[in-house]
Amino acid sequence: MIIITRPSPYGETLTKLCQTAGFAAKHLPFFKISAGPDLPILQHKLNALNDNDIVIATSPQVIEQINQYSTLIQFPTTIQYFAVGQQTATLFSQLTKKKVISPSFNESSEGLLNYLVERNISVTNRNILILCAKNGKTLLKDVLLSRRANVENIYIYHKDRILHSNTILDDNADKMSNINIIAITSQAHLLELEHYCQNKQKSQFTLIVTRKQIKQLAETLGWKRVYLAINANNYNLFRTISTLCSNETIVNTLDENLSW
Repeated sequence: MIIITRPSPYGETLTKLCQTAGFAAKHLPFFKISAGPDLPILQHKLNALNDNDIVIATSPQVIEQINQYSTLIQFPTTIQYFAVGQQTATLFSQLTKKKVISPSFNESSEGLLNYLVERNISVTNRNILILCAKNGKTLLKDVLLSRRANVENIYIYHKDRILHSNTILDDNADKMSNINIIAITSQAHLLELEHYCQNKQKSQFTLIVTRKQIKQLAETLGWKRVYLAINANNYNLFRTISTLCSNETIVNTLDENLSW
């Protein structure tokens, strides 16, 4: 069984990809995404930016909620756009009609902050809008403020917990095969998974994760088999799942898109 924890609509898309390929897959998201309180003021905030100011999109859900709210949002052409993650950058560029920059290897807030330093991109006295979740992390804002930028979080979406049965993993494990996979695309999903698993499941299930930091945390929490996908793009996640499912022993089958 393949369990996809990514929220809708991307989690549903990945689940359908797996099912179409003939894999037993189920969408079991840990969070529900809904519109945030700042969507109505987004255009006003964008209009108030100066040339060379910055807008950062933190996740694909930001773009999804903006698209659902309005297709008429106008993004200025004279500012810089960044994203946390390449998938987010690709989707965001479709909105902005401009290049959106994202770090290639460390697709996280930390990776983006390091990228700005490595490329000598100064944020001092620049206005920065962070398009993010209402109850998300504040690392980006905190660090950028410490670098003397003028930073404002724009809450594009809510992320609310979805509660499941305590036996959710046992209920969905395939007892006839050792192919039991959980796709984890954020640290928050991994920590939420801890509410539903015991040590036996950490040996029974294989995790597919999308960042080195998530992999390291999973191993610290006691997960025995953790694979790192090349990034959080659904296509690459599907390729990773397909590779693992092609060999029931889950050894010696990794291609260039997988690593321990």
